[in-house]
Amino acid sequence: MIWEPLASETLGVRSMAFKVGRVVVDPSASLAPRRFGLPPHPREWEALREAAERIAKAVERSEAVVITHYHRDHYNPGWLYDYSLYDGKVLFIKDPKHNINVSQKIRAHKFLKALDGLNVRVEVADGRSFEEFGLELSPPLIHGSPKLGYVLAVKVGEVLYTSDVQGGDEAARRWIFSKEFSELIVDGPPIYLKSYELDGIMEILEKFPSAVVDHHPARERGWREALGVRRAYSDVLGVPERLLEARRRELYEEEPVEESWLKKGFSEMRREFMAQPP
Repeated sequence: MIWEPLASETLGVRSMAFKVGRVVVDPSASLAPRRFGLPPHPREWEALREAAERIAKAVERSEAVVITHYHRDHYNPGWLYDYSLYDGKVLFIKDPKHNINVSQKIRAHKFLKALDGLNVRVEVADGRSFEEFGLELSPPLIHGSPKLGYVLAVKVGEVLYTSDVQGGDEAARRWIFSKEFSELIVDGPPIYLKSYELDGIMEILEKFPSAVVDHHPARERGWREALGVRRAYSDVLGVPERLLEARRRELYEEEPVEESWLKKGFSEMRREFMAQPP
């Protein structure tokens, strides 16, 4: 295996974290605060805690970290694991000041401020290559819609990862198709929402039918049939698919909770399950 999946929707959480050699990409994971009018089920919080442990261990044994944008399922907001794990690493990050929306600019500022005092080399990586780690990063690409900001697609050795282009506009697909790689990891569109575009992902899958697809579309049951997906993170690992978010209503039916659980806020649930970061 030339790359190691760490967390994703088919593994029970929101994420696309993975590791290639000495590099970890987008080392974070999160949960949807509400789906179907319900907060995350305890089973989802358990999956998040397990994902956090895998990601933390991967970061610990890495030399470099890539952060393609500042959504909480792609960068650690500070509570998933301790920032001290970045000490001695190189961080290749999306430009925190340009081609970025307001919410992500604020998160990026807080994130970089939290690294003060650590021995961390930070490189703004938009459109740059770094031979020492076999890295090539795209110019800023639209995160499905400009209002959601911009992301960096990443080529790490023989692996190309689209980040959250959601299938991509012409500029994103042109960059992807111009590269040579052995493995393609694609995020795909959010088919669980009312409005989404399929043309981009279908063009990619027509050209690369064995691409690994995960993330946004896997928040909906029947997503594989909708897109004709052959491989996801769970398939790469050879484990059963765990669409916990897509099955949230069923989880509450199969494993009922105390009424007091439903009255808790997301932060209170987080403190209960993530009180001791890995």
